[in-house]
Amino acid sequence: MRGSLFLTAFYGILEPQSGRLRYVNAGHNPPILLGGHKGKPIDKLSRTGMALGVSENATWQQKMLKFTPGDLLVLYTDGITEAQNPQRALFSENRLQETIRRNQDRSSTGMLEQILDEVFDFTQEAPDQDDMALVVLSRKK
Repeated sequence: MRGSLFLTAFYGILEPQSGRLRYVNAGHNPPILLGGHKGKPIDKLSRTGMALGVSENATWQQKMLKFTPGDLLVLYTDGITEAQNPQRALFSENRLQETIRRNQDRSSTGMLEQILDEVFDFTQEAPDQDDMALVVLSRKK
């Protein structure tokens, strides 16, 4: 990449039969994993290396997790957590996590719709400051 440009990326390979998820997180917002077992805390899939384009010598560690029945994974860009309301307050990662906790019994489609509804209710038609991307995966029980 030219000059001081960089980008973040999350790359994962999910094996549907086994539920094994191998991933690399290059400086991206950590995806949120909600366990299918009641009472299990929210986990974040931490960064495994720096953003792409920061250093020519950068390396990234591959991590693996077991995506078990009932688990829900939320991948998002900073346009979600940094969405601003008219008073310029941010939606925030804490608010996103609370939305996920409150709606943990929803399907992946239901969770996606609920998160977007809450973001848009929060911003109250304030102009978008950034693009938003959201992907929600769940493994059936």
